[in-house]
Amino acid sequence: MPQAIATTPAVSAARKRKTVLILSLLAAVLVLGACYAAANALLFSPKAVVREYLNALTIDKGDIPKANRLVDPQVHGPQAVLLHSDRSAGIGTYSIDNTKQTTDGSYQVHISYNANGGAEQYKTTLRVESRGRKYLLFNNWVITTPLVKTIKMMAYSTIDKFTINDTPVTLKNSCTRGKTYSENSNINILEFKAYPGVYQVSYKNENKEYVDAQVNERGGGAPIPASDGPVLGTEDNHADKLTPIFFLTAKPKLKKDLQTAVNKKVDECVAAHDSKGCGYGFDGKNGFTFTKINKYPELYKIYLDSGTFDSFIGIGEGDSSSGHHRQSIVVGPIKESPFSIVNHKIVVNSIAAEKPNS
Repeated sequence: MPQAIATTPAVSAARKRKTVLILSLLAAVLVLGACYAAANALLFSPKAVVREYLNALTIDKGDIPKANRLVDPQVHGPQAVLLHSDRSAGIGTYSIDNTKQTTDGSYQVHISYNANGGAEQYKTTLRVESRGRKYLLFNNWVITTPLVKTIKMMAYSTIDKFTINDTPVTLKNSCTRGKTYSENSNINILEFKAYPGVYQVSYKNENKEYVDAQVNERGGGAPIPASDGPVLGTEDNHADKLTPIFFLTAKPKLKKDLQTAVNKKVDECVAAHDSKGCGYGFDGKNGFTFTKINKYPELYKIYLDSGTFDSFIGIGEGDSSSGHHRQSIVVGPIKESPFSIVNHKIVVNSIAAEKPNS
């Protein structure tokens, strides 16, 4: 009988090629898996997202526009002015202490950072949530608790413009607009949203001939000129820290020129026989028309926190409608009447003269 042809070598060669192919595919899968794991850990994990965000907020590597793109600061409009400024401060050093997954699948990332230029470390937690996929393979992790802090201070209501790290701000930029120290107070509580760091706050006094502008720094002590401004840290808002107050004090020239402005306004009211803007007494009393002022109301108090003043009574004369009789007329007292300083001049647009008690 004919002998069978041996096929073992051919089968063996095919098997080897198949084995090599399988091993190559397995190696490729392992390499891809390792690359995926590395990319996921280094670039697309909650920890990696937090690291990128904190790098954008550091003083040395800071990129505020990038920080705002990475995480919505959740402050918008005029109140976000310091969060978009190239003069924004930043954190010094930071560390990511640990991450913890919660029951809803999000992560709590605990961090420590230095913000105020000292050695003290501050701790907080950032919440990171998955929002869909990135490049079809990775979770799109998003920080939902931005690292936004607050600069706190107080100021007379007549001080409404400041500079914070060379960025101009007004009352509209404060997130506590309209909030005062107490009921009927003329001291505003101001809070400006900012990234962690230290900020110098100053006020430019444009009426130096009339007032001194000063500020009490945190911790008390003698006031300093408001133009120098205190250095405030976003982490200084503790109960044991005094909130700095910007305030004004009057110079002698203010009282002198304000008295002159009041006298001028009284003359206008008397000449016009018109009570509009002049208060009680100027449009006549018991049939008499105010026609002459003998003694001007004398100032006795100026309220620089509200821009108003009080005065004692003034004495004038009034003629009867027939013109045959004249009598003395009392003006005032003037109570919390407004004044302003415009182009370095005192302006009194109205007189809040009260009716005397009978």
